[in-house]
Amino acid sequence: DVNKAKNIGNIEKGELIESLNYSYNLNLIYVDDGKIKGWIEPKNIGILKKNHKKMVVLKNNTISYENINGIEKSNYKSGNILEFSASDENEKYYYSENIGWIKKSDLIEINEIDKGKKIFSNKENTNFNADLEGGNSQIVPIATEYKLLGAVDSYYFVESIKTGEKGWILKSNMSLIKPDLYSPVVILTNVSIDDDHLLTIEGKVYDDTAISYVQLNGKNIKINPLTYYDEVSFTPEVGYYFTSQWYLIEGKENDLEIKAVDGSGKIFDKALKYSENLQPQNLDEFKLNTEFNSLDT
Repeated sequence: DVNKAKNIGNIEKGELIESLNYSYNLNLIYVDDGKIKGWIEPKNIGILKKNHKKMVVLKNNTISYENINGIEKSNYKSGNILEFSASDENEKYYYSENIGWIKKSDLIEINEIDKGKKIFSNKENTNFNADLEGGNSQIVPIATEYKLLGAVDSYYFVESIKTGEKGWILKSNMSLIKPDLYSPVVILTNVSIDDDHLLTIEGKVYDDTAISYVQLNGKNIKINPLTYYDEVSFTPEVGYYFTSQWYLIEGKENDLEIKAVDGSGKIFDKALKYSENLQPQNLDEFKLNTEFNSLDT
C-alpha cells in the first residue's frame, strides 16, 4: 500500500535519480536511488536534458553546487571555461559530474567557429585581460599576433603566439586582417649591364601584410615567394624575389622607377639612376639595411 502522508526521506533539489517508475493509476513516481525508496509526485521531478555546452564564467567567485541551491562544491573565476553535459528542463542550470550545478545567468556560451585562426590587435595600447572583469590587464601594441580560441559577446578569447599566454580582448580591438603598418621594402641583390646596354636587376621585396605588385618603369614584374627572409626594419609577413631587364640609353641620364605596392596601397617608389656613361649613381640606396624613403598612401 502507498501511504502518501508518510514522509520517509528528503531529496535535495538537483539531486540525480537514476531509477524511477511512473504509476498511471496513482499518478506518482516510484524512486529507487539506492538510498531512498518511495513515491514522489510528478511535479517534483524534472528531466535532466543531455546538453553538452562549453561555457565561460562571467564573474569572479561564481559558485557551483552539489545540488541546486544546496551544498557548495567549487568556486570559479571570471573567464574560466567549463564543459557541461546536461541541464535542467528549463535550462536555468547547467550540470556536469565534476563541476556540479551552476546557474545559467552566471555563464555565457563560447563560440569556437573560428578557433585556430590568426587574429591581431588593431589599436595602440590594447588591453589583454586575464578575465572578463579586466583582471591582470596588460597593454599590448598594435599588430600583436594571437591564435583565436573562442568568442563571447564582445570579447575574443585568444592565445599569444609569442608567449603562449591566454586571455580576453575586446572584439573592437581585434581584426582577422593584420594591420598594415609599413610600406614595402625593395632590396637589389645584383645588377649587371651587357654589351648591348641591357640592364638586368635581381632583387627582393618585403612587406608586413601583402604585396599587390612590383613594377619596373610601369611594367609589372613577376615575383616568386622566398623561403628565407632577410632582417629588415620590420618583421615581414611576405617576401618575394624578382628579376627584370631594361635597355639603358648611352649619352643621357637614365632613371628607372622601381615601384612596389602592398595590399592596402602603401607604396615603395624610388628611381634607380644611371649617368650618361651608364654608371650607377645610387645603388647603395637599394642595399640591405639602408633607410628607404617610401611614400605611404
